[in-house]
Amino acid sequence: MSSVVLVIGLLLICELSPRGDSRWSFCLFKAALGFDCPGCGMTRATCSILHFDFKNALTLNAAAFLFVPLAFIQISLGFYPSNLLSNVRDKLMKLLIVVLVLNYLLKFV
Repeated sequence: MSSVVLVIGLLLICELSPRGDSRWSFCLFKAALGFDCPGCGMTRATCSILHFDFKNALTLNAAAFLFVPLAFIQISLGFYPSNLLSNVRDKLMKLLIVVLVLNYLLKFV
């Protein structure tokens, strides 16, 4: 059931989101503190990837290139539980966290 909700959520967000429009944001971190969080641009970057606009996605948040396969693996696990996919998911999740932090630090350099 959670996989179906994830699929529907991704489709709705990507269909309704104006790709590249930074005014369309619901980041509580940015609203409260006034500066980008480590995940800023992730939703718009994910939508750009799903629309095959890879250049825009890279400028928004490079970590989205890990999030998209991670989301599809999570969806697959909802339908077909697998130890191999679980291991891949766990490794991708760790890598995603590292890339998010590095991407965030590079914004300040």
